[in-house]
Amino acid sequence: MRGLRSFINGQLSFRLPDYQRMLSSIAIMFALALGAMSVGQGYYRMLPKLAESSYSMTAVYDTDKVKTDNLKDITWQQTYHYVKNGQTVYFNGAEFNQNKLPARVPEKNGASMRTKWLTGDYIRQTPGSEYTLEGIANQLLNQSYGAKVVVTQNQSEMPTNAKVQSLRLVKVADMLVNEKELAHNADIEEKVNNTKVEYAAGSYAGYQQTKGIFGGIEFMGVFLGIGFLAMLAATLMFKTLSGVADDKQRYRILAMIGTSNKQITQTVATDLGILFGIPMIIGILDVVFGLKMFAPLMAGEKNIYLGFGPSLVGILVLYLIYYVLTVWMYRRLIKN
Repeated sequence: MRGLRSFINGQLSFRLPDYQRMLSSIAIMFALALGAMSVGQGYYRMLPKLAESSYSMTAVYDTDKVKTDNLKDITWQQTYHYVKNGQTVYFNGAEFNQNKLPARVPEKNGASMRTKWLTGDYIRQTPGSEYTLEGIANQLLNQSYGAKVVVTQNQSEMPTNAKVQSLRLVKVADMLVNEKELAHNADIEEKVNNTKVEYAAGSYAGYQQTKGIFGGIEFMGVFLGIGFLAMLAATLMFKTLSGVADDKQRYRILAMIGTSNKQITQTVATDLGILFGIPMIIGILDVVFGLKMFAPLMAGEKNIYLGFGPSLVGILVLYLIYYVLTVWMYRRLIKN
């Protein structure tokens, strides 16, 4: 009851019963705005992790003009040899016996992926284990699918009517740290071999392919978030300003009994701050618990909050602008 708190309590006792339904609707719209932006940005931000978890290597280079010296934190790289004959690509299995080929395979529980190192003998004896080489072969043939892979026992079994060529497989610790360098290398690969990103193998190519798709989801999330936020803030603003005529007399009495302009401004800010704060807090709590619904679509609960932090900051900044604008307009109307 210190200072003008009793006045604020009186104001709220008049407002809240009248604003109850509106504040409930605004809390839902706040949650929709924050949720839409969080999910949209979360999908976009999880793309690098999704790409790196789906591919055993970062990039495949089919030309010696690409230098990997510019890449940071290379965890693994290896050179293999192949021969192209029509739609078939032959690989020397003896090289895989000496330097195993990494492949992503599901864990026993099926919930995650792990890297399995394959020998040439294992690939030849296990049908279906050559899918990693099929992706590489499609890149070598500049096509999306249809390549056939043959893993020979040694060099002598490879076709002699075609040139033996080499390719380099590279894996880096962090793809985003090397994004600029990987883009530069991909440009060289495209210029030399006309390899389009949609035909390339590796996590960087997969990331570039899906970025265009999920970029649209991020845009829709931000668009919906701003749309819901503008709707709820404008509704609350105009509802609050529409009651100025009733409040003006009360603030005039405060001024007559000696309340300073600064105290009146602080009272207005506190009064409206509570009205803006109630739906904001409820909306944030809604999203904190509601985002768990998207765990199956975002590869587990560890990814559901990837876009929550940046989205919350953006929403709060815009919401604060609406609040400050409402306080300023409300104070001017009271003075007049």
